Amino acid sequence: MLVAFAFSGAVAMVYQVIWSRVLSMNIGSSVYSFTLVLMAFLIGLALGAALVGRLSARSRNPIAWLALTHLVIVLLVGASYLSIDKIPFIFLFLIRGETLDAGSVLTSQFLLALFVMLPATLAMGGIFPLTIRIYASGLEHVGKDVGSAYSINTVGAIVGSFLAGFVVIPVLQLQPGHYAAVCINLAIAATLFWVAPLRAPVRLLGVAVAVSLAVSALFLPRWNLNHVSAGLFRLSIARDVLKTGKWQDPKLVFYRDGISTTVSVEQWSKNHFSMKNNGKVDASTGDDMPTQITVGLLPILLHPRAPELQAKVALIGLASGVTAGSILQYPVARLDVVELEPAITYASVFFEHVNNKPLADRRLRLLSDDGRNFLQAGSERYDVIVNEPSNPWITGVSNLFTREYFETGRRRIAEDGIFCTWAQMYEISPRHIKTIYRTFASVFPYVYAFSAEALSSDTFLIGANRPLRLDLARLRRAFAIPKLRRELARAKVHAPDDLVALTLLGPGEVQAFAMGAPVNTDDNALIEFGAPYDLYNHKKYDYYISRLYGHNWIYGRLDAFLAGYRESEDWGGLVRSLLAHGKHREAARYFTRVRADAGPKSRRAATLQGLLASREVAEEEVPLAGPDEPALEPPREGQTRLKPGEAEKIAREYFLVEQRIRSRHYRAALDLVEGWPERFKEEAGSDFQLLWGFLVYKCLDFHAAVNIFESLVEDRALVRRRPALLYYAGRAFYGNADYAKALAALEEWVAVRERKGLPAVPPPATRPAADGLQVDVRP
Repeated sequence: MLVAFAFSGAVAMVYQVIWSRVLSMNIGSSVYSFTLVLMAFLIGLALGAALVGRLSARSRNPIAWLALTHLVIVLLVGASYLSIDKIPFIFLFLIRGETLDAGSVLTSQFLLALFVMLPATLAMGGIFPLTIRIYASGLEHVGKDVGSAYSINTVGAIVGSFLAGFVVIPVLQLQPGHYAAVCINLAIAATLFWVAPLRAPVRLLGVAVAVSLAVSALFLPRWNLNHVSAGLFRLSIARDVLKTGKWQDPKLVFYRDGISTTVSVEQWSKNHFSMKNNGKVDASTGDDMPTQITVGLLPILLHPRAPELQAKVALIGLASGVTAGSILQYPVARLDVVELEPAITYASVFFEHVNNKPLADRRLRLLSDDGRNFLQAGSERYDVIVNEPSNPWITGVSNLFTREYFETGRRRIAEDGIFCTWAQMYEISPRHIKTIYRTFASVFPYVYAFSAEALSSDTFLIGANRPLRLDLARLRRAFAIPKLRRELARAKVHAPDDLVALTLLGPGEVQAFAMGAPVNTDDNALIEFGAPYDLYNHKKYDYYISRLYGHNWIYGRLDAFLAGYRESEDWGGLVRSLLAHGKHREAARYFTRVRADAGPKSRRAATLQGLLASREVAEEEVPLAGPDEPALEPPREGQTRLKPGEAEKIAREYFLVEQRIRSRHYRAALDLVEGWPERFKEEAGSDFQLLWGFLVYKCLDFHAAVNIFESLVEDRALVRRRPALLYYAGRAFYGNADYAKALAALEEWVAVRERKGLPAVPPPATRPAADGLQVDVRP
């Protein structure tokens, strides 16, 4: 009997670990998520024990009842199994119509945990009182008997926990692991039926039912693993599904339940892959590429002895392998990659078309270890350590953002070494952003912050023992390495100046930015307990990214950080890069050092500054149809059927629109156009759409203007016929913070004007605006 009780304890823990892993892909891996799972599990056991405890006292055949309880557990676990891939839809139902604050989300997640575990754990709770009812020999020995039974059950639970984490999940995987645990329950039930004081036919029937359930379980449907790993605990994804009503189902090309995490790889298109850990995307071949490349190469290029230094580099986290492959494009002496989860190594194969196949490089040494343990246990010093963890709200990751961890990292870098860590700006409150920055700055005497690209919510903190400089001469030597130059181009870094433009916080500014924020330590665990709430309340903090890159951002002063910028051409290249990253204030600052006649970079900087300057709204700027171009065609009727008399009304009003444009009353002209049917405007011809976009631009709605211009710019025949489109699209793009598209359009406009021998920058307004309004596209 005690052996059966030990096995039941082991199996119960296997179920709990399996449910915890499954639920972590649906409610997240934060400290609160694990608490909710544990609460639901213990509530079920307690209620089950209380209920069955009363009933077992009156039982005449507790062994038979115990056998039946194991059968009930199997049936309820089977029901839970069938519901696993339905959890995301249940979660969407629970949060539909909610305000989605932390309280409502945690409540919904707790209900999910109860839904999955409560029925089965109620039955599991009945095992203890029934076992004691059977095993206890009398009142005088009840304490000893209960203690003995409980100790045996505890030993079983310990063994079960170990086997679940290190054998069942990584070897059998979650779904077969369910079946293995069920088979143990059924074996216990069959054994108990066989030894129970029952008539032979009843005993055989009990054994037959157990065997039948074991066989029938083999035919249960497999989970939809896309649903299991959907990751709707990120409310931004859940909101999109609720808003659009569309469930995206990519092709699942890899799935593995590992020791520490469940790793999956989704294919969204021919070359677009994303890697998930417990449902959370940690790498991709899409928007994450600049982050994955720059985080590895930026600290190396900032090293005072680069690019001649044959660096020893340590990278915490393999993920897709893109960062490791990027580092290896630099002539490093050795790269030590520390990765805890073996399944990630197998999954990285699906990224070989973008990661340069780092695992095949002899300079790479792959170490299976936890990043923190690796830094604490070793003594070898590195020239550069790159820390690329997942999000800090995840339990087990949050301790890679504490003061103690950063102190360990500082001990492992050489005297002139650099420690770099990724730090997110999305789904986290400004308070906790500053806490992470303040914690990092409390350890390293010299700290700098960079963004992954223009307007990126991914940032990098660079820590060093000595001051660092962005030395133009050294950066140019680095960009002379062909492999390195090609790799940086994939991260939208085409010149040394582009690296400079990524600076978010320069020397001494991190401390000022984070002043007053508390330090995150192992003891206070501020980020571990605070960041999950930010994930649930992320909508409140979306505005913060715009503040970081807006005109009110007082940081990012570069003077103390730059070296080697002397000539006008040097400053001209920097101005162009700063404009390409939306840093108009800094560009204007360094433009004072540019002589427009000094060379092509200087001339281009001067032209772009002029093209992006503020304009009076009533200014004509650039004619939509030049003197050597045919007049704009009036709107034509497409397939849209207009109401009787509507075509005549539009023709009449279009004449008024033209008059109001000539008199520069753009708002009045747009008011007329906005009264026309939307479908008609979309089919009215490219000339009319150019005019429509121009009016929207003049009324300072850059986002709406971009929606009109974006498809027009792709029409190359229209661009050749109406080059003014490039000017207005470029300014609208810039006002909408699409800086790369803006400069591409404006520089093409400049090239067109130069071929014609015409000035690219419109002349200043001939008369001031009556209302003083300006078209200011600067951020």
